[in-house]
Amino acid sequence: MELEKARAIAEELKNQLQGSCHMIEIVGDIRRQKPRVGKIKLLCIPAPVKGEPLPAEYRDLSSSLSSQDWLPEFDDDDAVHQRVMQLMQEEVLDFTPKGTRAYSVTKKSILHVPSGIAVDIVSTDAQCWAVALVVATGGAKTNRRIAGAARGKGWRFRASGSGFDTPDGHITCSTEQEVFEAVGLPYLPPEERV
Repeated sequence: MELEKARAIAEELKNQLQGSCHMIEIVGDIRRQKPRVGKIKLLCIPAPVKGEPLPAEYRDLSSSLSSQDWLPEFDDDDAVHQRVMQLMQEEVLDFTPKGTRAYSVTKKSILHVPSGIAVDIVSTDAQCWAVALVVATGGAKTNRRIAGAARGKGWRFRASGSGFDTPDGHITCSTEQEVFEAVGLPYLPPEERV
């Protein structure tokens, strides 16, 4: 699908899910500004169903919010799940026609019914946001370069975590730039990642 058409659908879905998330960002091919988009990808921090939305000051990742402030209430029935189920009832979203149901707390692979494009909604928490933003944005070669640079230092890249495990302890990254810099790579803006 052409970038602008995919971006419009992604923005629409982001707006429809906004109230069920503490944070939500369009990632993948769209964030990298690829002319052709194979799949719409959204990264979010879901709100718990029972919890109140976070005050605006906590939405800034530089705040002192830890994942423990809300994760105990987080389960399969988070607010994103409930909103996706509503959008399925409205025939905006559906499970993929191939019968694959990669649908879990951390990843919801679904289909945008009106356009037929695949949609991935990936969930994370505030502590892992920066790493998840890098990984979900991609591309695959960039993510492999980061992981390879980490291995070259004797480290392990925690692609679904908050940073890197090193012999001297864990390095937590709070920005995308820190993910690159931790392993000695120059920061690449999303549109330069492959």
